[in-house]
Amino acid sequence: IKIINKQKSFVFKYKRVIYRIPYNHICYIEKEPLIKRCIIHTLNNNFYIVKSIDQLERILGKDFMKTHQSCIVNLNNIKKLELGSNTMIFDNGISTSLLTEKMKKEVKKYVGIN
Repeated sequence: IKIINKQKSFVFKYKRVIYRIPYNHICYIEKEPLIKRCIIHTLNNNFYIVKSIDQLERILGKDFMKTHQSCIVNLNNIKKLELGSNTMIFDNGISTSLLTEKMKKEVKKYVGIN
């Protein structure tokens, strides 16, 4: 329990359940279309939260970057960046194409691609 409490975690409540997700487990967060909630994609599961992308961006730390108006990614979990399709592939194999041309340069810098 002491180790879990020392890990930086994102704590939130959804439908009367309190969740604690370590930051390093979060791959990316995307806004759900037509619904006022977001999906948190982790290494193992998906979670829902009723907050805007902008609110989440303010809460999360420096390891997270808004790559699209409806997406925030954990830069530490990006395994591969496919430049032609603007696709980010994460450590667990999931991927997203929510990457704008403007933010592609920033993500490339962080991932280590010139």
